[in-house]
Amino acid sequence: MGWSETAGDGAVKELGEPISVEQRVIQTVAEILNLPTSKIEPNVPLSELGADEYDLLEIQLELEEEYDIRIDKRALRRVKTVAELVRYIQQTVNPNRGKD
Repeated sequence: MGWSETAGDGAVKELGEPISVEQRVIQTVAEILNLPTSKIEPNVPLSELGADEYDLLEIQLELEEEYDIRIDKRALRRVKTVAELVRYIQQTVNPNRGKD
């Protein structure tokens, strides 16, 4: 994977180009499940995409490293879709988001 850093808004900059949390989560899920990103729909359950507990662990580890965060295993078990995972990551990276 190329050079990346997390911006204050949770977006990852890959070689200077910002990538949204949603785009990065979709890329991660697609890579781990060996699916094209076009097949990853945000509201489709991860289990329907073929993710098992080992895939979820790989996704967790990848995103923890990418965003320099810790993902609570209990919280991860409650996450059913890419959209829910994106919201969890956004709230973890920027806990004050949406509390205006």
